[in-house]
Amino acid sequence: MENLNRRLPNGLRSFVLFQACLLSAFLGFVYADRVTVEMVFKPLEAIEQIWIFHHVFFQVLATIVFACIGLAYWLGGGSWKFSLAGFVESMIFTHSGIEDYLYYVLFGERVPRLLTWLSWNGYLIKTSQLAGLFPVTSEGLELAVVLSILFVGVMWGILLRRVH
Repeated sequence: MENLNRRLPNGLRSFVLFQACLLSAFLGFVYADRVTVEMVFKPLEAIEQIWIFHHVFFQVLATIVFACIGLAYWLGGGSWKFSLAGFVESMIFTHSGIEDYLYYVLFGERVPRLLTWLSWNGYLIKTSQLAGLFPVTSEGLELAVVLSILFVGVMWGILLRRVH
């Protein structure tokens, strides 16, 4: 940590720590999702209840956690624009297919060819259609992941460029 303090200016250091908090919370949600679905819902054959779990877990809990991280960054002296962008980044990662992609990849599995349970997500349907496929497919999911990461990268590039 001492090397990080000497090398990075104060504002950049807090930004890096902010990103580390967002990323670790996001990866924590991916892991908790995987463990809960695979070790609780699937053994109980409660497949229909997974949708309810995901709604509460991602639409409510993740939103609150990421909003609190952004608020803490702002209250700690960070830019309100960066706080808001961090929240948007987290919502994009959570709802644009990145979480669904990492659900498989981080555990060494291939993404299934068809992901029909994701057909409620309009963004994933659109990216699958752009890939010439329907319903939601692994190719459409991968396209969604790439587009989402590009969007987040451009968003941060614009914000960081305006600051420096």
